[in-house]
Amino acid sequence: GQALAMAGREQEAIAPLEQALDSEVTAEWATYVRATLAFLRRDGPALQAARASYAALAPGSMRLRIIDGFVACPTEPYMKAAHCKM
Repeated sequence: GQALAMAGREQEAIAPLEQALDSEVTAEWATYVRATLAFLRRDGPALQAARASYAALAPGSMRLRIIDGFVACPTEPYMKAAHCKM
């Protein structure tokens, strides 16, 4: 899913990312995936909720900075938004 989003194929990235939530994953990874899905769906409230959850799980994490980029640049393409707060 991330590879598709990085390649600019954001809508195609959604299904594989949803499947990533079906497997046994850590809470941190699941929350990061939820934040990514919210960004790709342009769902601001879900993105804010996922950001808050992720910050509680992994404050100071590099992934949190990526999520912060999604929040700061919600209308940009995935790659640009992911680096918006770096």
